[in-house]
Amino acid sequence: MIAGLQGVVAQIEPDALVLDVRGVFYRAYVPSSLLQRDELRTGTSFFLHTHQVVREDALTLYGFMHATDVAWFRMLLGVNGVGPRVALSMLSRFSTDELVDVVEREDVGSLSSVPGIGRKTASRILLDLRGKLPASTELGAAGTGDLELIEALESLGYSRSESAVAAAGIDIEAGADLEPRLLAALRQLSPAG
Repeated sequence: MIAGLQGVVAQIEPDALVLDVRGVFYRAYVPSSLLQRDELRTGTSFFLHTHQVVREDALTLYGFMHATDVAWFRMLLGVNGVGPRVALSMLSRFSTDELVDVVEREDVGSLSSVPGIGRKTASRILLDLRGKLPASTELGAAGTGDLELIEALESLGYSRSESAVAAAGIDIEAGADLEPRLLAALRQLSPAG
């Protein structure tokens, strides 16, 4: 799986970036807010955190400025009725903090303003997300290292929100190896505390 791309911006499209990574050109669909950044110009070096979607007929990359946005994108993909394009539209319309606010307020109107989401789908999304979305600081408290820990906990069967809360609550340095961080997080998640 492609987790990130560092390259030169070869082309800026209406909904995607094409990055030249040492002669290999990758297209990554990105939130519209990223395309409006001042530092984004053809010929400049740029890094994207990515999520790769594998389908029978296509391999598609979705790119984001921050690892936290990738975590949210993955969480949204887990919601019934939300595919990659709708999840990307949601992250184009709302920052992660705004999305938490929309879910907490159960704001069907705001969510249904996203292209591809009607009121019925918005209600279903809010129902699926209720109680599952940790604060954005919990998802990306220490950057990529925490995402590594969150993904390790998820592979052991914990939910994204349980994993994010446990990762945010450990006292081990973010630069520490995965194993001690994982053990500390598992101790937090165990019934004995």
